Amino acid sequence: MRRQTLVGIAILTSLVTASTAGGQTGPGAPSETAPVLEQCQAGFSREGSFLKGTTYRTHAEIAGARPEPVLDQTAESLKANGLRVIGTDRAHGLITAVEPAEDEGGRDTPLSVAVKPLEGGRVRVELTLSLGAGRKVPDEWVREKLCKIVSGIAPAGREAVPTPPPAPRKVDAAPPAAGPAAAPLKVEEPDRLATTFVTADAAPPPPPPAPITKEAAAPKTEETSAGGQCRSSFVKEGSFLKGTTYRGAADFRGLSREAALDRTAKSLAADGWQVTATDEKAGTITAVQQPQDGGRLFTLDATLKPRDPDTVRIEIRFSTGAMMKVPDASARDRVCGVLSRIAPE
Repeated sequence: MRRQTLVGIAILTSLVTASTAGGQTGPGAPSETAPVLEQCQAGFSREGSFLKGTTYRTHAEIAGARPEPVLDQTAESLKANGLRVIGTDRAHGLITAVEPAEDEGGRDTPLSVAVKPLEGGRVRVELTLSLGAGRKVPDEWVREKLCKIVSGIAPAGREAVPTPPPAPRKVDAAPPAAGPAAAPLKVEEPDRLATTFVTADAAPPPPPPAPITKEAAAPKTEETSAGGQCRSSFVKEGSFLKGTTYRGAADFRGLSREAALDRTAKSLAADGWQVTATDEKAGTITAVQQPQDGGRLFTLDATLKPRDPDTVRIEIRFSTGAMMKVPDASARDRVCGVLSRIAPE
C-alpha cells in the first residue's frame, strides 16, 4: 500500500513546479487566461476516499470560441502536460487520456475531457481525473495540474473575431443528469469475498430488480423509467470460465437517433468509460474501462435500434473476460445507470 501511495504521488510531482508558472498572469498573458484559471480553481471538487478511490473534477468556460478548435487545443495541452491521448470522439466532444505510471507495472491515471458548446459563442470544458483505491496525492497538486491544462486551452480556443453562435439544435429530451462518475470497476478475485463496484460518492441503492416473469419480459409502458425497464430486462450470459456478458435495454420515446447517440456517449463518459469508437450509421458505441487493480479491460457496447418512428431502443452490453468476476448486482447498477442518465424521468 505504501508503494502505491508513493507511486501515485510521483505521477504528478514532476509537473508541480511548472504548474504554478502555467497559472500565473502578467502583461504578456492573454486577457482571458486569468478568468479561465479562476473558474478552474473555483470549480475544483473532490469526491470519494483513499479506500474507495477518488475523483477530481473542474471546469471552465471559454468565450468567443468554437468547439472544434477547443477540442484540438485540449488534446495538445494534455500532451504538453505529460498525458497520452488514447481516444478522441469529435462527434460528441470527448477526449480520453491517461497519465502513464512512472514505475513498470504501476497503474495509469485516467483523465477524461468533455467539450460542450453553450449559447453566446461560449464553450465549456470539463475535466475529470480518477485515482483508484489505495492511491493518494495532495489535492492542491491535482488542482494545479488540471488548471494548468485548462490554461493551455484558452489562448487557441478563442477566435480572432468572434463568430455568431450556431443555431440551437432541437432538444429531444432532458440532458443526462449530472452526477459523480463511478470509480474504475474492480475485479473479484476467485478466492476472496465478493466485492462491490466503488462509486465516488455514496448514493442510495436502486430498488431490487423485479422477478423474472413472463409479464416482466413484456414491453414496458411509456410511464416506466429507463432504469426500471433496464432492471426488468437485465440478463446475465456466460460463465466465470468462459467470460460473462450482462445486458440491459430501455425504450426512449421522442428521442431522435442523433440525440440518443450523443446522450449515450456522454452518459458513458460521465460513468468513467472511455469511448473508443462511434459508428453513427450503424448506431453503435464501443467503450472500455480499466479495472481498479489493472489487468484486462472491461468492454461495453451500446446499440441503438428504432422501435417505431417516434421510439428508439438503446441496448447496453457489458462484458468481462474469462476468469474475471464482478457481482451481478453491481453490473446491473452500472448498466442501468448509463441508461438512466440518458433521459431521466
